[in-house]
Amino acid sequence: MAIARSTIWQIAAAMVVTPLLFFAPRAMATEAELSTCEIESVQQAGDAIRSALRGKRYDVIHCFVESGYDINSTALFGETLLDRVVSYGYLELVEYLLARGAALNLSERPTITSAITGLGVDLHDIAKPDGEPFSSLEDHFGVLRSLLENGAQLDERFEHGTTTYIVLIMDFCDREWHDRIAYYDFLDDISANDPKAIEPTGPDNTAVRNMWLQVAMGHLDEECVERSFKSFRVANEREFVADE
Repeated sequence: MAIARSTIWQIAAAMVVTPLLFFAPRAMATEAELSTCEIESVQQAGDAIRSALRGKRYDVIHCFVESGYDINSTALFGETLLDRVVSYGYLELVEYLLARGAALNLSERPTITSAITGLGVDLHDIAKPDGEPFSSLEDHFGVLRSLLENGAQLDERFEHGTTTYIVLIMDFCDREWHDRIAYYDFLDDISANDPKAIEPTGPDNTAVRNMWLQVAMGHLDEECVERSFKSFRVANEREFVADE
């Protein structure tokens, strides 16, 4: 039995609730507070960093880091600065933090899930009332590339149990989504770097079967799904659903 497509979107909606608490407008730091980079409290640092990220003020983030802010602290709502930056898709800042020793997976959920959640927020115009994304798809995928190059894995899980590669395939292989240029470029890069093979088990095996059913029902693009499985090196048996 296939998972209803509406269930996938319910999962996607649930995954962005927590990030939206950070994206949502709140009391913003003043320009004077941003320019000083002084960390008098966790709340003050959180407000300043939130304001800087929403305004794409890379200079403020640089100032905080150079002034001694612990980039591996999980004081920002239980997440690190890297977790927050990848959510926005700010590739330049991600590379800056990684070069300065920012570590992955220090929070309760893997860093790559924050990146994919942020990608979904921009993809579905959830976070900003004007509909303008924080970053381009190319930058979001660039962030994913950087994380994968630094040890992230495509089979890491969200807190809801959904696996990262499944979320990517369900979003970008949807038949209603036609602009796959950035996604296909990402797949080509993944293939070239020979990723670790993924052997779906348990719920993931069921999800793979259901994706082929979604292809048969016309909800997912067949070429896109096949290309994704090949690039991600996901072991799958399409014949599982041949007689269903």
